[in-house]
Amino acid sequence: MIAFVVALAFLADPDPDPEPGAKFEAKLARAEKFVAKVEKGATLWLITGGGGIGEASVKVSSGEVPKKVVVRFPGLTNLEMFKIKAGDATGNVRLGGTSYWGAGGMATKDAATLTLTARAGKDCVEVVVETKTAAKEWTFAWVNEYRK
Repeated sequence: MIAFVVALAFLADPDPDPEPGAKFEAKLARAEKFVAKVEKGATLWLITGGGGIGEASVKVSSGEVPKKVVVRFPGLTNLEMFKIKAGDATGNVRLGGTSYWGAGGMATKDAATLTLTARAGKDCVEVVVETKTAAKEWTFAWVNEYRK
Protein backbone atom coordinates (compact mmCIF):
# COMPACT_ATOMS: atom_id res chain seq x y z
CA MET A 1 0.00 0.00 0.00
CA ILE A 2 2.79 2.43 0.89
CA ALA A 3 4.54 1.65 -2.40
CA PHE A 4 1.29 2.47 -4.24
CA VAL A 5 0.98 5.85 -2.47
CA VAL A 6 4.64 6.68 -3.20
CA ALA A 7 4.14 5.69 -6.86
CA LEU A 8 1.10 7.99 -7.08
CA ALA A 9 3.12 10.85 -5.60
CA PHE A 10 5.71 10.47 -8.38
CA LEU A 11 3.04 10.24 -11.07
CA ALA A 12 1.20 13.32 -9.87
CA ASP A 13 1.54 16.15 -12.36
CA PRO A 14 3.59 18.96 -10.81
CA ASP A 15 2.59 22.56 -11.49
CA PRO A 16 2.75 22.66 -15.32
CA ASP A 17 3.64 26.35 -15.40
CA PRO A 18 6.08 27.06 -12.59
CA GLU A 19 7.30 30.58 -11.95
CA PRO A 20 9.92 31.64 -14.49
CA GLY A 21 13.55 30.97 -13.70
CA ALA A 22 14.34 34.57 -14.50
CA LYS A 23 13.16 37.43 -12.34
CA PHE A 24 12.50 40.78 -14.00
CA GLU A 25 12.50 44.45 -13.06
CA ALA A 26 10.09 46.54 -15.09
CA LYS A 27 9.52 50.27 -15.39
CA LEU A 28 6.36 51.27 -17.18
CA ALA A 29 5.00 54.62 -18.28
CA ARG A 30 1.38 55.38 -17.42
CA ALA A 31 -0.58 53.12 -15.05
CA GLU A 32 0.35 49.77 -16.53
CA LYS A 33 0.80 46.65 -14.46
CA PHE A 34 3.56 44.15 -15.30
CA VAL A 35 3.38 40.45 -14.39
CA ALA A 36 5.95 37.83 -15.49
CA LYS A 37 5.15 34.13 -15.53
CA VAL A 38 5.63 30.98 -17.58
CA GLU A 39 2.88 29.71 -19.85
CA LYS A 40 3.23 26.67 -22.12
CA GLY A 41 6.99 26.69 -21.58
CA ALA A 42 7.52 30.31 -22.65
CA THR A 43 8.18 33.43 -20.63
CA LEU A 44 5.03 35.56 -20.64
CA TRP A 45 4.82 39.24 -19.74
CA LEU A 46 1.30 40.52 -19.05
CA ILE A 47 0.94 44.28 -19.41
CA THR A 48 -2.40 45.84 -18.46
CA GLY A 49 -3.81 49.36 -18.21
CA GLY A 50 -2.61 52.59 -19.70
CA GLY A 51 -5.35 53.01 -22.27
CA GLY A 52 -3.55 51.23 -25.11
CA ILE A 53 -0.46 53.44 -25.35
CA GLY A 54 2.67 52.88 -23.32
CA GLU A 55 6.37 52.33 -22.89
CA ALA A 56 8.31 49.81 -20.86
CA SER A 57 11.84 48.99 -19.85
CA VAL A 58 12.45 45.44 -18.61
CA LYS A 59 15.66 43.84 -17.44
CA VAL A 60 16.62 40.51 -15.95
CA SER A 61 17.46 40.89 -12.27
CA SER A 62 18.31 37.21 -11.74
CA GLY A 63 18.06 33.82 -13.41
CA GLU A 64 18.36 32.55 -16.95
CA VAL A 65 17.77 35.06 -19.72
CA PRO A 66 14.95 33.95 -22.07
CA LYS A 67 15.41 33.91 -25.85
CA LYS A 68 11.65 33.91 -26.39
CA VAL A 69 9.15 36.18 -24.65
CA VAL A 70 5.44 36.58 -25.30
CA VAL A 71 4.22 40.09 -24.47
CA ARG A 72 0.44 39.97 -23.88
CA PHE A 73 -1.78 43.05 -23.75
CA PRO A 74 -5.18 41.99 -22.34
CA GLY A 75 -8.03 44.18 -23.57
CA LEU A 76 -6.26 45.52 -26.66
CA THR A 77 -8.06 44.96 -29.95
CA ASN A 78 -5.56 46.34 -32.45
CA LEU A 79 -1.86 46.98 -32.43
CA GLU A 80 -0.84 49.76 -34.79
CA MET A 81 2.75 49.86 -33.54
CA PHE A 82 5.06 47.79 -31.35
CA LYS A 83 8.71 48.88 -31.34
CA ILE A 84 11.40 47.13 -29.32
CA LYS A 85 15.12 47.20 -28.64
CA ALA A 86 16.35 43.81 -27.44
CA GLY A 87 20.09 43.65 -26.96
CA ASP A 88 21.74 45.06 -30.10
CA ALA A 89 18.70 44.65 -32.33
CA THR A 90 15.82 47.08 -32.80
CA GLY A 91 12.63 46.29 -34.67
CA ASN A 92 8.93 46.93 -35.00
CA VAL A 93 5.78 45.09 -36.00
CA ARG A 94 2.03 45.64 -36.17
CA LEU A 95 -0.91 43.30 -35.64
CA GLY A 96 -1.01 40.43 -38.13
CA GLY A 97 2.64 40.75 -39.12
CA THR A 98 5.98 39.07 -38.67
CA SER A 99 9.21 41.01 -39.11
CA TYR A 100 12.88 40.06 -39.04
CA TRP A 101 15.64 42.33 -37.75
CA GLY A 102 19.40 42.33 -37.40
CA ALA A 103 22.00 44.77 -36.07
CA GLY A 104 21.80 46.72 -39.36
CA GLY A 105 18.00 46.94 -39.58
CA MET A 106 15.60 44.70 -41.48
CA ALA A 107 16.95 41.24 -42.25
CA THR A 108 15.99 38.02 -43.94
CA LYS A 109 14.49 35.24 -41.84
CA ASP A 110 17.77 33.31 -41.85
CA ALA A 111 19.93 36.33 -40.94
CA ALA A 112 17.61 37.78 -38.28
CA THR A 113 18.77 38.17 -34.70
CA LEU A 114 15.33 39.46 -33.68
CA THR A 115 11.99 38.10 -34.88
CA LEU A 116 8.70 39.79 -33.97
CA THR A 117 5.23 38.32 -34.55
CA ALA A 118 2.08 40.23 -33.54
CA ARG A 119 -1.16 38.28 -33.35
CA ALA A 120 -4.67 38.57 -31.99
CA GLY A 121 -5.50 36.34 -29.03
CA LYS A 122 -8.66 35.80 -27.08
CA ASP A 123 -9.53 39.29 -25.75
CA CYS A 124 -5.90 40.39 -26.15
CA VAL A 125 -3.05 41.14 -28.51
CA GLU A 126 0.25 39.26 -28.22
CA VAL A 127 3.71 39.95 -29.56
CA VAL A 128 6.16 37.05 -29.71
CA VAL A 129 9.73 38.32 -29.34
CA GLU A 130 12.45 35.84 -30.31
CA THR A 131 16.17 36.58 -30.18
CA LYS A 132 19.11 34.44 -31.31
CA THR A 133 21.26 35.81 -28.53
CA ALA A 134 19.62 36.35 -25.17
CA ALA A 135 19.13 40.01 -24.29
CA LYS A 136 19.31 41.11 -20.65
CA GLU A 137 17.42 44.35 -21.29
CA TRP A 138 14.44 45.26 -23.44
CA THR A 139 12.85 48.64 -24.08
CA PHE A 140 9.62 48.84 -26.01
CA ALA A 141 6.64 51.02 -26.84
CA TRP A 142 3.20 50.28 -28.22
CA VAL A 143 0.13 52.00 -29.62
CA ASN A 144 -3.19 50.17 -29.82
CA GLU A 145 -4.77 52.61 -32.31
CA TYR A 146 -3.83 55.98 -33.70
CA ARG A 147 -6.63 58.53 -33.41
CA LYS A 148 -8.00 59.99 -36.59
